[in-house]
Order: sequence, then structure tokens, then C-alpha cells
Amino acid sequence: MPGKVSILIPMPQGLTCVICNDTIGVYEPLVVVKNFNVSRTSLAMEPAAADGADAVFHESCAPTLRITRPAGQDGSSSHR
Repeated sequence: MPGKVSILIPMPQGLTCVICNDTIGVYEPLVVVKNFNVSRTSLAMEPAAADGADAVFHESCAPTLRITRPAGQDGSSSHR
């Protein structure tokens, strides 16, 4: 029909769990690692939770996730 315009609206890119490589759904519990800090949430609760994340996981894929800082980055100082 004349006068009709098709518009493609880009969909947000999904997040992928770094353990199982599956897509993390909006309502699925997820673990976010940012600057060695771990938080648990969902994209439904916090849509921008994974912005700037170092890694994201399904909560079920990382039940015993342990984050270890590289040597010298533990926040302590050896200088007195």
C-alpha cells in the first residue's frame, strides 16, 4: 500500500552465560561480576545490571563462584 513505511526496531542484544554459553533470559536469575564484585539480580529487576560487567553467569551455573583478585589488586598495600 502506498504511504506505508516499514520500520525495523533493533532488539537488545542478549547476554550469554560464560559457563554454559546459553542466552540469559530477562527473568532468569543471573550473577554479574564487575571489578571483582559479585551481585545477583535479573535483567527484569535491573535492566542495566550487566552494563560494564566483566562477566555474567546464570545463577544456576555459578553456585560456588569464587572471584580471586590478581596479586597486588586486593586493596591492601605493602608500602608503609
